[in-house]
Amino acid sequence: MDIMHSTHIDTYKNDIRVSFFNYKKSILTKVMYVGVFFSLLAAVTDNLGIHPYPWNTIQIVSNYIYIMLMATLIWLLHKDKMSLIYITHLVIFFTFILCCMAFLYMPEDDFRAIWFYILIFITFILLTPFIGYIYTLLSIIFILISHHYLDSSLSELTLNSSILGLIIFSVLFASYTKQLLKYEKELEEKNYNLHLLSTVDSLTGILNKRAFKQISHTLFNENSSYHQSLTLILMDIDHFKNINDSYGHDAGDIALKYFVDIINKEVHQESTFARIGGEEFALLVSNLPLDTIHALTDKIRRDIDKTPIPYKEHTMHMTLSLGISQLTETDISFDDLYKRADKALYQSKNSGRNCSTFI
Repeated sequence: MDIMHSTHIDTYKNDIRVSFFNYKKSILTKVMYVGVFFSLLAAVTDNLGIHPYPWNTIQIVSNYIYIMLMATLIWLLHKDKMSLIYITHLVIFFTFILCCMAFLYMPEDDFRAIWFYILIFITFILLTPFIGYIYTLLSIIFILISHHYLDSSLSELTLNSSILGLIIFSVLFASYTKQLLKYEKELEEKNYNLHLLSTVDSLTGILNKRAFKQISHTLFNENSSYHQSLTLILMDIDHFKNINDSYGHDAGDIALKYFVDIINKEVHQESTFARIGGEEFALLVSNLPLDTIHALTDKIRRDIDKTPIPYKEHTMHMTLSLGISQLTETDISFDDLYKRADKALYQSKNSGRNCSTFI
């Protein structure tokens, strides 16, 4: 795998990670907004007497503290002041504390254990099954302690149903989450393989014309904006059809692989190397002065010329014609750069081949 192919794939993998990060960030943000909304709604309706709750002062204060904490975490999340994983853990922990407070100070509600179900559901989605099991265990321990030592006013039937429900819910949702993660990983691998098929030349392993077109326009815009040099080198293997006609297409495939290996040894990390036709290749180089470019193309051309390619009992040789062009202030799009390089390549072919031309 050549350098730019590897860089392109790393960029794609990073895009997947960013997409997954944004997905979790979006879910966490919605969870916090929902938590703030319902906590604030309960507090306001209670204060106005619209829907009074049997709260005591501790529960009221806890509710307002929770609202302020969630609002602070929302701000930290949107300002990237704290990592997503830390904020997620804090949201789950503060919500667990609020659930405990509601369980203690709303004794008239026999169904108040439902808040633990919601908490565990969110934990399995945002964190891991292991953390989900931990909060399930903590919830059960808290319910038992509250019942036996703090007088939670739960009937034995409600107590046993709540604990059994938490256990069953956690096991089922953990199984579902693991299966969902498995399907997501398989889908990610399939998308990755489809991405490879659409952007990588299957024979040589370097970028194909489609991927090169996308990257080249991006690089053109970036280098133009920052007034950095950008050089396009078009390469065409001389009389490549003779190799296929003389030795067969298998020999031609081997010759192309040799050619790509030679180029890969010479290009640096800022280069974009692609196969844009049968025996046509493009090399896009950023931030190299013109004299270095000429030295690079001369070395590539000489290396191709002097490298024998073994095939069965035969030895094949290749030569290379090159067309070179560099970004100018008058270039409006990448097509302007490409047209000059293509014209330079045409001149190299008309000048006897096995040479390079700069326009």
